[in-house]
Parts: sequence; C-alpha cells; structure tokens
Amino acid sequence: MQNFVKVYTEKFGNDGNLNALTALAYDSTYMVAQAINEADTDETAKIIEAMQKLNFSGATGVFTFDENGNPQKGAAIIEMKDGKAQWSTTVE
Repeated sequence: MQNFVKVYTEKFGNDGNLNALTALAYDSTYMVAQAINEADTDETAKIIEAMQKLNFSGATGVFTFDENGNPQKGAAIIEMKDGKAQWSTTVE
C-alpha cells in the first residue's frame, strides 16, 4: 500500500482524492486485467472462470475467490465523515 500511495501521489499530487476507495478501484481494474490475460480471450465465461482461479496481489493485499466467487481477503470498513470517506477498521 505504501508504494501505491507514493506512486499515486507522485503522478496525481496530493489533492485529497487518494483514499481507500482509490486503492480498491485500482485493484479491481488490475484484477480484471489479470483475469483477461490469464483467460487469453475476451469471452466473458472464460474470464469469469479465470477469476475463480485467480490469485491476485494488489495495493490492498493478496486474495483469491471461493467457489461462490466471493473474494477471500480482509475488507476495509469505510465510514463517511463530513462528506469524506475515511478508513474505520479492517475485518478478516
């Protein structure tokens, strides 16, 4: 996560848009990209199959998916305070 924050801040500055949701969006995008690469096709069913077998390492951690397609990793609990998303806690 520290490297993600460093690279993001170097590229976009520190304008207040960097938060846990930014990192989760980043991970989601690259997770799907990895599944597409591993499926070696743009066929939806094959991409879903690749995602079910995925072992992904991203800014928010390492995770896999269970047989129901649910991610197996800790989750950040985000609270909205004064109109801004703020990390509250992490659950495993």
